[in-house]
Amino acid sequence: DIVYEDAEILVVNKPFNMPTHPSIGNYENTLANAVMYYYRDTDFVFRAVNRLDRDTTGLVLIAKNQYSANKLSSQIKNNEIKKVYLAICEGRFSEDEGTIEENILREKTGIIKRIVSQNGQYAKTDYKVLAYKDGYSLVEVYPKTGRTHQIRVHFSHIGHPLYSDFLYGSEILGERTRLHCHKLSFLHPETGEKCTFVAPAPNDFFIS
Repeated sequence: DIVYEDAEILVVNKPFNMPTHPSIGNYENTLANAVMYYYRDTDFVFRAVNRLDRDTTGLVLIAKNQYSANKLSSQIKNNEIKKVYLAICEGRFSEDEGTIEENILREKTGIIKRIVSQNGQYAKTDYKVLAYKDGYSLVEVYPKTGRTHQIRVHFSHIGHPLYSDFLYGSEILGERTRLHCHKLSFLHPETGEKCTFVAPAPNDFFIS
């Protein structure tokens, strides 16, 4: 699902059940494979600027050359690429808006799971509750840092894990975690103009 393309960048709307990069057990079913096939007749290297988990849907920015990759990586480091997510969380929030500011550390016993720890890296997440239905809240999320699993860890920490989050909440058989990269804003690597792209939430976001 191509949202935008020019000579420097490609923006796609990633579906669920698709890892961004190949890994153990995921050799051919990834976004990288799909993009490489799309550019199969050219000398192309897959350079994803932002990454989404397997079941997280939404916008992924891909640099089409090393120059653009370097420029966009600098924006990542300087926190100039802004992302807005939509998430469905368990429970009703006591406040309609808030900030979660908790350091995040990789759990010692594994390589995937993260925990809140004073010894971890600084992480900050702002949020706004948009709607509530049947025990779940639709939340607009504005991550101010980019730690691994930051949104999932932070909302679990405050008692509102994401819907069907098998790692930080309660898995629901046959259901995926509801997290969607809804909006992406950055400066175009060639022109310097501000670019903003939006991907509507998938149909399985049952709160509107």
